[in-house]
Amino acid sequence: MNNDHVQSGIASPYSPDADIRLCGMASPEVASVPPESSVKDAVGVMLACGIPSVVVVDPAVRPVGIVTERVILDAMHDAVSLADPVSGIMSILSAQPKGNPAEDLDEKKRVQEASLGEFVDSLPDPVWLVDKKGKFLACNARFCEHVGAPLGEILGKRLETIFGAKQARQARKQDRLVMETGGKVTSEESFGSAGLIFETVRVPVGRENAKPDSVLCISRDISRRKQAEQELRDREEVFSAIVNRAADSIMLIDAQSLRFVEFNRVAHQSLGYTREEFEKLTLVDIQAELVREQIRERIRSSFESGSTILFDTLHRKKDGTFRETRVSSSPVLLHGKSYLSAIWSDIGEQKRAQENLRITASVFDNSQEGIFITDSGNRIIEVNPAFSRITGYSREEVLGRDPRLMRSGRHSVDFYRGMWQSILEEGGWRGEIWNRRKSGEIFAELLSISAILDGKGKASRHVAIFSDISHFKAHEEELSRIAHYDALTGIPNRVLLEDRMRQGIAQTMRERNMMAVCYLDLDGFKSVNDTLGHEAGDAVLVEVARRISGGIRGGDTVARLGGDEFVVLLLGLSRGEECAETLDRLHRLISAPIDIRGTSAALGASIGVSIYPIDNQDADTLLRHADQAMYVAKESGKNRYHIYDSSLDRRARDRSEFSKSVKDALQAGQFELHYQPKIDLRTGRFVGAEALLRWHHPERGLLYPGEFLALAKNSELEIELGEWVIETALDQSRKWRKAGLDIDISINVSIRHLESPGFVERLKNRLGGASGFQVEMMETVDTAKMGGIIDSCRELGVRFALDDFGTGKSSFSSLGSLPFEEFKIDRSFVLNMMQDRNHMAIVRGIISLARAFERHIVAEGIETGEQISALVEMGCEMGQGYGIARPMTAGELEKWIQH
Repeated sequence: MNNDHVQSGIASPYSPDADIRLCGMASPEVASVPPESSVKDAVGVMLACGIPSVVVVDPAVRPVGIVTERVILDAMHDAVSLADPVSGIMSILSAQPKGNPAEDLDEKKRVQEASLGEFVDSLPDPVWLVDKKGKFLACNARFCEHVGAPLGEILGKRLETIFGAKQARQARKQDRLVMETGGKVTSEESFGSAGLIFETVRVPVGRENAKPDSVLCISRDISRRKQAEQELRDREEVFSAIVNRAADSIMLIDAQSLRFVEFNRVAHQSLGYTREEFEKLTLVDIQAELVREQIRERIRSSFESGSTILFDTLHRKKDGTFRETRVSSSPVLLHGKSYLSAIWSDIGEQKRAQENLRITASVFDNSQEGIFITDSGNRIIEVNPAFSRITGYSREEVLGRDPRLMRSGRHSVDFYRGMWQSILEEGGWRGEIWNRRKSGEIFAELLSISAILDGKGKASRHVAIFSDISHFKAHEEELSRIAHYDALTGIPNRVLLEDRMRQGIAQTMRERNMMAVCYLDLDGFKSVNDTLGHEAGDAVLVEVARRISGGIRGGDTVARLGGDEFVVLLLGLSRGEECAETLDRLHRLISAPIDIRGTSAALGASIGVSIYPIDNQDADTLLRHADQAMYVAKESGKNRYHIYDSSLDRRARDRSEFSKSVKDALQAGQFELHYQPKIDLRTGRFVGAEALLRWHHPERGLLYPGEFLALAKNSELEIELGEWVIETALDQSRKWRKAGLDIDISINVSIRHLESPGFVERLKNRLGGASGFQVEMMETVDTAKMGGIIDSCRELGVRFALDDFGTGKSSFSSLGSLPFEEFKIDRSFVLNMMQDRNHMAIVRGIISLARAFERHIVAEGIETGEQISALVEMGCEMGQGYGIARPMTAGELEKWIQH
């Protein structure tokens, strides 16, 4: 071969009109390339000349080495890139001749084409050439193998025919990209029936200085690599899942920076951090016991020994609390860097469990209750010290024995059968049982047995806990007596009464006679209790119980319900007179004077009676009916009896319904205070107002006190209404004073309300230091009894007025000591005094008495100017009534005062 044939290191075999083909060429002679040539240049020469190697020559054309086809193949199989071998083939296929062809060009062309075809066919990877229309121009044998078609069925066919529609679309897209950019394009694709995955490199091919008109494609089978990559990803996912689902913290720590390089979810969550927060931390940040130098010393020691170190420490959580941790740390070298592979286990729960076990063992040993444990064969395997103390048996004496050795013989076979049935079905048994000590003494114990189940749900152990209750049994009769008898008087209590009433109803039905339920409430007992003290009151109750017990037959019952309330149960009555005779006898016995500490106490009894079967009800209803009848007796004058009738029940229901409607009205805000002015009769000056209750009933309209207060008398509702009046009046007084109006207010307070527990304290809290508040009380008040309460209220600045003066029983001797600053003349005297001389004399006398005792006087019910003149002439200072002003709302009163 002539050296002039090699130009620029590449021999070009092509004539200007030469076609590009990859098959049907023969092998030529040897060619040479300079040392500075690239692999690409060498491939070009080898392909151009159709030879398996080229000689490398120096500038003096002396051989310095050989580049073989094997070297080129090794380069083409480089796993990193196919760029160099592809570029070499591309340059050969696209090379253009630079000189005049020789006469024997056709022969050389055939030889070179044959050599090139053999070389491309020998490549292990599929190679093909398509034109810009997607027709196959050439391909190698490997490509034919993969698509499963011979060369003749491929050349000239379109991509769709060989690849199928889907793959052809993808291939055309990549081919267009190569043609448009003029550069190399690498992609992944799949073709052929085997479903292999290829990495394909596409390069443009064309004549020199002309636009590319075809695309050369070389594919590398990367299926195994892809499978390996997928398997690696799968292993990583499995490993990640295992690590992240681990209960312990797992991490890799940089031994130099002490930062957490890799870690699972538990690592940061257990300390309260997010992953992002934890990545910024170091071991020093979360270590609560060791400082940086100590940590580094442990790491150094670990790497020097090359072994795993295990220690317990405290880690600081994000919220400042601590986590008890067991650390297992091993040294790791990766790519020349030092790391620590660490597993952190939370041992706080373990330590708490150990502490619980220690406490449990301590409880077992120190419990005051006896404990023994049996195995599945019901043999004792452990006892505590209390067991030995209670039973007298030592631990050694009972181990391996059946607990039946302690049986007392008091229980039947059925008792034990029921016990074990409960243990088997419910997992335990609890109850009282009699057992025998080692000494032979029988004792009572409260026993609890629990079954301990194994993993299969079968009882593997039984734990029995018992306490000696012998001392409780010794007092059992006493407890029964306390449960059924009144502790003070020794007579039956409500529990025993109810039982005897049920028995009495059954007996009455059998014997076809009558039973009377007599409900007694002592009259005058409260006075005795308040004046002489509770101890004296108790003595009175004991005496009354004794007298009643002595006044009834042996088959009858007297019971104390509480306080001063008793119930007498009379059985076997054949006629009503028998009941009346017994009640009369009881009245005489109770009314007889009772000597208490040298003081004679006189009592009475109001008795309500329900008679079965005339009142054909159950025990509870009979007792309730007798209670209702007792209230009728008390309201009828006390110290008498009343037999229940149905109309009484209707009145009781009416009272109950009224009570509910009043409570509902309070909640709904239907009550209102009206204020009636009081004036100085001599000057007409406004001096105060009396607060009067009104009810805006949704159906009956505006109701006055006389229409509803009577039903509330002597009930808790009376107090509830009174509390509302006081609170509302004081609230209004504060509003007036805030508005610059100094208005004294007086209200009526019942004796029951005044006596209610906590009245003075509640009034003090509501007054809040306010002045100008007056309480009006009826003349029937027992001032000796109420003196303490009145004095306490007066210390708060409250003034008292005696209402309806002249209608009561006040004596001249007591008037001077009455704790009232003001007397109010009853309206009935004022209303008729101009027509009735007697009434006029009473009014004049009241005014004179008030002046004599230096009390203020107020006349109620004034309706005419004539009455005002007469009252002024008699010396009356103040008055109120319709003749002056009707009761009015707070707003109306403000206007009335201003005008």
